[in-house]
Amino acid sequence: MTTTSEGQSQLFRSLPVTLLQPNRNGPDRPDEFEFLYAESITRAKYQALAKTWNLNVDFDDFPVKIVRLLHERKNANSSVQLTCTLSQDLSLCTSLKMEKERTVQECEELKQTSGELQERCCKTELEKSELEQRVKDAEKRLAEETLKREEFEQDLEVSLLSLVSIT
Repeated sequence: MTTTSEGQSQLFRSLPVTLLQPNRNGPDRPDEFEFLYAESITRAKYQALAKTWNLNVDFDDFPVKIVRLLHERKNANSSVQLTCTLSQDLSLCTSLKMEKERTVQECEELKQTSGELQERCCKTELEKSELEQRVKDAEKRLAEETLKREEFEQDLEVSLLSLVSIT
């Protein structure tokens, strides 16, 4: 039925693993699960997967074993049921944990951004108050200069009048 070849396991590098090569007679009825499976995954694809993952299941037996596992999975008393349920629960917990970690990270980033914005706002307020003070100082100097100019013009007028009256 099958021939074997030795290959290294990815999990146990020092232990030899037997890889099964598929035989050439497959299912012949189109209503069989195996036939449908064989139509979706070709022998070449399966051989590549078997070599990559060191699968010890023949191409023709693989769908039957999947169907058997699915039937066992439906049985509530099956150890496969328990294992599958625990695996699903574990993956759900892992997903929720990753979501929580991502949320915490985003929260920290938002806090940091908020702090930076508050700091920038304080700097902007300080700059604004400094500019307002400079404007007030400039207006005060303008008023003083205007007053000095008016006094100078009045003094000039008085001086001109006194010169005109002397002549």
